[in-house]
Formats: sequence, structure tokens, C-alpha cells
Amino acid sequence: MLEPNEAAVALIMQQLGTGMQQFQGRLKVQKCLYLLEQMGVDLGFRFNWYIRGPYCPALADIGFHIEQDAGQGSGAEALNEWTLQGTVQEKLDALKLVVDAAPQPLTTERWAELLASLHFLAQLPTLQGRGRDDVEADLLRRKPYLASSQAAFPNAWERLACLALKVPES
Repeated sequence: MLEPNEAAVALIMQQLGTGMQQFQGRLKVQKCLYLLEQMGVDLGFRFNWYIRGPYCPALADIGFHIEQDAGQGSGAEALNEWTLQGTVQEKLDALKLVVDAAPQPLTTERWAELLASLHFLAQLPTLQGRGRDDVEADLLRRKPYLASSQAAFPNAWERLACLALKVPES
């Protein structure tokens, strides 16, 4: 039997079209759930900074548990009993539009990582009240491999603002 937050995660993973089996799927799940939490969808997860940005060990555990149940054939039937509430579904739909519109050459997973990482860092006490340039510099210090994605930073800030997320001034 699924708990409500497990069912929500399973439905969200299903709608994102990804899971926990591959690293890219785990990356997308973690970043999209972080953004949904920031959009006001409270599933009870708390995120910390990790190598690829916002990360929640409890979410990883639940995601793997869901996939294990699905592999044993018990997940799909239990999921039929659940739906996402209207506002949660609306926020997920809005997020999917943003994530699925990843600018080239970024994958949707890398784009979700960039969005979530910029937002997370902008909320840190050491960077609150600072401009986008400071947040971007901190991001590149932590993730130098994103230097080739700098052209997408302005678009990322714009997309975060469209999701009604707090972003620093230019």
C-alpha cells in the first residue's frame, strides 16, 4: 500500500516519463521534485546541496522503493487508486512545459539541473539579496562543467520567474 507522498512521487515520475533506474532519470526526478516543492507542492521533502545540485536522500529512497514495487508487479495496481490534486497537476504541467523546452544543446535532465541549481543557490543566505551574476559565479565555481551552458542562464532565470519562483534581480 502506497503512502500519499509515495503515490504522488510515483505519479509525478510517471508523468515526467522517467524513473530511478538510470542516473539521468534520477537527476530529473530530484530536480523536478525540488522545483515542485519550491512552487508550493509540499510533499515533505527537504533538499540539501549535493554534487549535482539540490538532493533529497528520502526522495531517492522513496523513488527506489516505488521502482522495486513496480518491478514486483504491485506498483501499477496501487497507483490506480491515486490522482494528483488539481493545483498539483497544474504546477506539474507548468513545470513539464519548462523542463521539456530545454534549450539546445542541453538535455531535459541537464536543463532541470541548471534550473534547480540556480534557484537553490539563489536562496542560500550567503547569496540572498545578491544579483544573478553572483549566483551564476557561485554555480560555475561548484559546477565548472556548466560553463558551456552559460548562454542558457538568462533563459533559466526567465523560466524560473514564469514558474512564480523567487529569483534575484539582474
